[in-house]
Amino acid sequence: MTPEALVQARLAAGMTQRRLAKEIGVGYWTLSRIERGVRPVPPVLQSRIIEVLGDPSKVAPDGDIQRIPELPATGPGVDILARKAAEKEEWLEQVRLQHEADRNRRWVA
Repeated sequence: MTPEALVQARLAAGMTQRRLAKEIGVGYWTLSRIERGVRPVPPVLQSRIIEVLGDPSKVAPDGDIQRIPELPATGPGVDILARKAAEKEEWLEQVRLQHEADRNRRWVA
């Protein structure tokens, strides 16, 4: 199991490092070190990762992997996340415009 395959499998499953680490019973910092190739994957942990994600060595080029649960395309949680993402984008645009206005004011003054 390569670090790259593990990262790709985790992302394909829609999991954060913290969530996967919790599922396999290690700290997220340990999982981070494994994903960066700093630490090898112990055999016991490798079997636990395969239980949770499927076999990361069998990730297709498009990121598809065995046994990935289907996520709902709609629903209350998805709607809330979409609304929050839109609010964040709107806020970021306001901050960008304010920053630009401040910068332009400094040049005029």
